[in-house]
Amino acid sequence: MPYDFPMQNQKSTLAAGWAVFLLLAIGLTCNFAEPDFWSFLNFGRQFWMEGGLPRRDVFSYLPTINPLMIHEWLTWVLFYPVYSQSGPMPLQLLKYASGLLAAWLAFNAARNRGASSMGALAGLFLASYVWAYGFPSVLARNFSSLFFVATIALVEARKSGRHRAAIWWLVPLFALWANLHGGFFTGLAVLGIYAAGETRPRRPAWLLLGVMAASAAATLANPYGWKLWSTVLAHGASPDPDIWEWMSIPRSILVLGWKPESVLFVMLAVAALPLVLFYGRRDRTSWMMLAFFGYLAYSAHRHIPFFVMAFAVYAPEGLTAWFSRIRDRPRSGLARAAILITAAACLVPAVYDLTYYAARIRVIREPGSPLELVAPDWDARANFSFAYPRGAVRFIRENGLEGKILSELVWGGYLAWELYPQCLIAYDTRTETTFPPQVRRMYYDFFFGRPGWQDILYAGPPDMVVINARGPLRRAMDAHPGWREAYSDPACVLFVPVRFPGGSLKDRQ
Repeated sequence: MPYDFPMQNQKSTLAAGWAVFLLLAIGLTCNFAEPDFWSFLNFGRQFWMEGGLPRRDVFSYLPTINPLMIHEWLTWVLFYPVYSQSGPMPLQLLKYASGLLAAWLAFNAARNRGASSMGALAGLFLASYVWAYGFPSVLARNFSSLFFVATIALVEARKSGRHRAAIWWLVPLFALWANLHGGFFTGLAVLGIYAAGETRPRRPAWLLLGVMAASAAATLANPYGWKLWSTVLAHGASPDPDIWEWMSIPRSILVLGWKPESVLFVMLAVAALPLVLFYGRRDRTSWMMLAFFGYLAYSAHRHIPFFVMAFAVYAPEGLTAWFSRIRDRPRSGLARAAILITAAACLVPAVYDLTYYAARIRVIREPGSPLELVAPDWDARANFSFAYPRGAVRFIRENGLEGKILSELVWGGYLAWELYPQCLIAYDTRTETTFPPQVRRMYYDFFFGRPGWQDILYAGPPDMVVINARGPLRRAMDAHPGWREAYSDPACVLFVPVRFPGGSLKDRQ
């Protein structure tokens, strides 16, 4: 029987459960509207304006991919009317519910694998910081995080002998998943790994292979058909190397330094080794799952949550055995060394998590309710470490400006949301799903100040340029003879052509 050490009664275990899930809820309380939110919300707006699935982009003045294929189309078709009619509260509640439901599913999957309640809660606690990274804001990828854990939970329920027929719920789940987000391939990978890990003759892999085949076929029930597969696979095989979340762990460290998600990934990967090596059941499935999704996380920063969620399912069994070994007070030097190694491996992420939650509780006072979505202006950067060009938007509206706007990558979707159809944008965070390679290369040359960065100033050409007030591009634009500053604040600066109709905008203020 699993031993709940040190929680030896039901009340204390229940209290520990409430504490862990409360910490998870605190980690999920982010009311920052990410740039992707605006970019894809615009797609939902276009769907309802045109009365059908858009085949071309209307927000950018640069060439875009035709026909347009957005693999998360259904998410934003559903989210746009909710947001426009009821505001962000229902979407925020959905995000919180998805994150906590995923945690509950992981807890049950760990229990089905033989972990004690305390072991399962300890695994969730170690994973809790990055758990929130899997549900960062109101985004389509939240569905992939939830359905990924649901896939594991349903397979583990079958293996444990509970709810055997429930595994067939994966077929409609994958049909829905394929229309909500392109991460459904991670679920197919889970089924493939479990099929390869089946070793008991009385539990052949044929059932899992059948469910996998039926689920894969169900993903073709989408508006794009088989082309959705080719688009998502091409995206996954050659992601945009200039987007930080698609960088490998080593490259992201070199370019951006040690981000918290990178630190926790390395810590949990190290902790997983002794837990599986010394205390796991030695089944191939846990090894393959952690190895495969560990490799994905190593290859692309964005995949870190999948490894961490797998850790929350497969590490608790080892944690349970570790608790039992501590209770038994082993005399063997090797057994004591194993206990100490495991303790050291788990202690570092535990301290990191506690430090994070202590800081998180202090900043819960950030502007706005947890049920809002905030697009912070420059005066809120102390709370969000990010600012939108809201001052430039106000200036454009007050002066009746219109035309084409070239802006920072992370501001394009927001500017389109606020100013379309008065203004068109050059680029936004939809990147390779919307813009062809030659446009992406030209934009990133501009964005990173590479040789040829001025080429985009003649493509269109833009009527306004909105960039970071403290970035290197400001100095370059200040020195450009064809452009002059029209507006600035601590977050952004707006440039217009020198020969702007009616004279310089500064003269019109």
